[in-house]
Amino acid sequence: MITGKSLFYSLTVLLVFHVFNVQGLVVPDLSKHSNSTSSKRVYSLGFSIRKLSSKKDNATANSPNSGLISGSSPEVAVTIQDKWAYITNLYVGSDQQEAEVEIDTGSSDLWIRSQSAGGSYNPSSSSTFKQTNNTFDAYYFDDSYAKGKWAYENVALAKDAPTVKGLQFGYATDVTTSNNIFGIGFKNLESTVYGGNGAVYNNFPAALKAQGLVNKNAYSLYLNSQEATEGTLIFGGVDKAKYDGPLVEFDLTGKANRNRDNYRMDITLDSVSSEGQTGTLNAPVTLDSGTTYTILNQDIYNAMSKIFKPQYSSKYQVDIISCDQPDKEVEFKFGDLVIKVPYSDFADQLYQNGQTKIDGVCVFALSSTNDEYILGDNFLRHAYVVYDLEDRKISMAQVKYTSESDIQEL
Repeated sequence: MITGKSLFYSLTVLLVFHVFNVQGLVVPDLSKHSNSTSSKRVYSLGFSIRKLSSKKDNATANSPNSGLISGSSPEVAVTIQDKWAYITNLYVGSDQQEAEVEIDTGSSDLWIRSQSAGGSYNPSSSSTFKQTNNTFDAYYFDDSYAKGKWAYENVALAKDAPTVKGLQFGYATDVTTSNNIFGIGFKNLESTVYGGNGAVYNNFPAALKAQGLVNKNAYSLYLNSQEATEGTLIFGGVDKAKYDGPLVEFDLTGKANRNRDNYRMDITLDSVSSEGQTGTLNAPVTLDSGTTYTILNQDIYNAMSKIFKPQYSSKYQVDIISCDQPDKEVEFKFGDLVIKVPYSDFADQLYQNGQTKIDGVCVFALSSTNDEYILGDNFLRHAYVVYDLEDRKISMAQVKYTSESDIQEL
């Protein structure tokens, strides 16, 4: 869970949720459930998409997740609605209690808040809940956290879906965020490894494979368009209707932790270019659905600034650009693959008091850092991504927005 993202939550999001347990290679009819006992299965998890307002004070320039900003005068209160949240439900315990969670590819632990911490999950009504004496701690770069005890519980993606039995998760009794987190990254990014005793455990994607519920520890992510309200996460499968051209496979190039294994969803980004301006990177970047904006190096920021011409606003304390962007694209180059992102995805609307748009004023949704580079949601909306945790590879193609489906097993 230690990623370069910020977790801000302020709204409760209604669920749009479907799970399909399907046998074989192709799913011709997604409206039907299969009760097959075959170990070769695909689970298509729909999620709702909602833009949330941040609530953090004292933002600084070039901070992509900056939040509620205090301007130069006390009457200025500007909200950057900078958090795209991908929300679904899990069904927890012997009585299958609904637990609303945020999907996060950049972390690896599932944690659920207790009733004493404002949650709805009641372990006393579940015969399969087992709490340990081991401390659970998850910390985030915006200083938010979740603390409690590690526990074990049965978890399903739907009431009629097979159950992952005895899943280790964080039972959080002290939290400073609003959403439960459904981390589905590498086991080596689990908080037990990063800040605990170094031991790994089978998190949800790994447990699906270990218990024979999917054929491969892998999933694909379709965030859909900027205007969409629903997206899809497919465990063990890929939707061939949702991308153009072939999927291009990349080896991971991320950092290694104490277990000497890649733990971040990193591949090498060569360059970013548009209108004759090119910034080079040639370094690993993380594909992280938990980060809304894109964070790259100064060279890319400078090149793109020549196009977008951001201006620092002392009133709003952020770099701002015009919301009216031309119908042009920025190209992200990964070897022979190019993913195109429209200019409009680099302009994020500013709001007065969280509700009223400030006409024509948008935040520049690109920032620079000398640390960890991240391709956030404004990039991921335009790439169909397959995260292969088993073979430690990522495959990508240019996304295709469509309601059609052609789901195949990985």
